[in-house]
Order: sequence, then C-alpha cells, then structure tokens
Amino acid sequence: MLPLKDFFRLIDEHFGVRIQIMTLEHALESAATQFRIVQKRLLSKYKHKSPSDLLNLDLLLKESFMRINTLAEKMEKCKTQLTVACAKLSCAIHLLLLLLRFKFGLDSKNAFLTEAFLSPDVADDTESQGWEERTKASILYVLKNILVKERPKGVAPPQTMNLMADTSKLKRHIQLFCDRLSKGLRLYKPSSRNLKKNRRRVPKPEDTKGRPSDQKN
Repeated sequence: MLPLKDFFRLIDEHFGVRIQIMTLEHALESAATQFRIVQKRLLSKYKHKSPSDLLNLDLLLKESFMRINTLAEKMEKCKTQLTVACAKLSCAIHLLLLLLRFKFGLDSKNAFLTEAFLSPDVADDTESQGWEERTKASILYVLKNILVKERPKGVAPPQTMNLMADTSKLKRHIQLFCDRLSKGLRLYKPSSRNLKKNRRRVPKPEDTKGRPSDQKN
C-alpha cells in the first residue's frame, strides 16, 4: 500500500497555506487603499489656514496603520509556514516517486516521465497557477491520453490551470494515476520497430566460418 493518505495531508497543508497568503494579500491591499484615502483627506484639511474638524480621521489613520502592521506580521509567519510546507511536500513527492518505481517495476524511462508529470519541484509560489494547479493539469492529461488502453490520435486540447477551490479532484487524479501504474499501464511503451532494432542479433554457426581470425596461418 502506498502512503497516499499522508501524502494527501501534506498537499492539503501546502494548499491551505497558499490560500491564507492570498487572503492576506487581498486584505493588505484593502488596508493600504484605506490608509491612502484617509491620508489624502487629512492632508487636504491641513492645507487650509483654518482647518475644520478632523472628524476622527486621525484616529482612523492610526487604526489603518496598525491594521497594516498586524497583517504584515501574519504574512511573514505564513511565508515561513509556506517554505516549510513546500519542503515537506517536495520530500514526500521524492519518496512517492521511489515507491512507484520499485513497487511497480518502472524502468528508467518511465521513472523519468513519472517525475516529469508528478514534479517534486514545489516552489514558494502563491499565484493562481501553483504546484497543485500544474500537477492537476499534467496528471489529467496523462489519464486521458497516455495511461489508457488505446491512446487517442491527434493532439489533445490543453488543460486550464485556474485556481482550485479545493484539492479533492487533484487527490482523486493522483489516486487514479497510481492505480493505472499498478495495473501495468506505462507512460512509455517502446514500439515494435524499436524492439527489433535493440534486439541483439545472435550469430549463426555458419556466419563465423571463413573469418580471418578463425583461419590458420
């Protein structure tokens, strides 16, 4: 049994931190916008020789500044958590790739392609096209076009990589990917022509007759 349950838990952890950071980024942008608006209104009042009542704008400016500092501290903590989550997920993918290779007897070519589609390169990115979205698109392509009994002809349409709402589909696709490898389907199958070229030709006894090395001086 592959430890997919633990692997999926690390995926959820990494994806959760990414969502937290993106939420904090939007909150920081909103707080910064509010701070600039209040600051402009205060500056416009101070331009007059006899400024009118501040209407608690000074307090609002202070609260906005404190909110920005609080969000920035949370962002710094989440960035550290993301670095740790990336490292843990990358190590788990390396381990899963080794287990897939030895458990299902993958040759070097298939092991290389498996790592290409299930990449252990987990960057500290929080954009809408992070590791989860890229892996979902690549694994879905493999399931539809390569790990099938009869491969379709023609070029398959590209997969979209929009931000996922959750990781349920990604985990289901990875489960199917492992199941199909366990059933003997492979990413690379040498053609019959390549097999004939790579097959060593065994010389017949009559082929060795008359060679200079076999003739006596």
